[in-house]
Amino acid sequence: MYLALFQIDTFQTFQCRGKASVLVIDVNTDEVLNHTTDDRTCSTGRPVRNLGVHMDEQGDIYFNNLAGFGYYPGFNSGILRIRSGEDNFDPNYYFSITDLTDLPDGPASVFISGHYYGEGKLYVSMTFPALASNPPDFANDRNQRIVELDLYNQQATVVELPPTNPWTAGMVKMGEQMMMGLSTTVGDGLFRYTPATGEADASPHIITEGMPVRLLPN
Repeated sequence: MYLALFQIDTFQTFQCRGKASVLVIDVNTDEVLNHTTDDRTCSTGRPVRNLGVHMDEQGDIYFNNLAGFGYYPGFNSGILRIRSGEDNFDPNYYFSITDLTDLPDGPASVFISGHYYGEGKLYVSMTFPALASNPPDFANDRNQRIVELDLYNQQATVVELPPTNPWTAGMVKMGEQMMMGLSTTVGDGLFRYTPATGEADASPHIITEGMPVRLLPN
């Protein structure tokens, strides 16, 4: 088992402590086989239901690192990898989210949730500080965009779905489509996106009463 260690100071500040950190555990014996760390980023995984760890078809594991949720200068958020059969972070791989500065909505900050589609494509709900109010309004700000991350080539593409607020953007794969739960200025509900064609709903495919915070596969 690969256990991501979020490692923050408190749940009030969420400031990074230590480095990116993962324990490798033999679940048959409860023995800790390795503790791998990396100082390129910090706060690995999430403090709640973990949507920050993804395995691809080759068995490589990708770890999201929230790095203080983007609140602290000098902490860089991004993705690290452990290769299939390995116990340490890949020293040649770091997909920086902080360095994504050329997207249409300005520099990215972090992404909270994501869903692995396949073939190296990870769909995430990305935070864009330029879309937030000051002070932030977590219910009414639409500062999240759905972004396709190409894990293999370390590229990011904004999906043409309406921006949503930080509480939503649950997502699941359904056949060849991605289904996204969004709270947008055109309505709350489930929006479809088809990666093969780039088709995306401009309004909810299914309207929900209240915000669709989490979607679970059947």
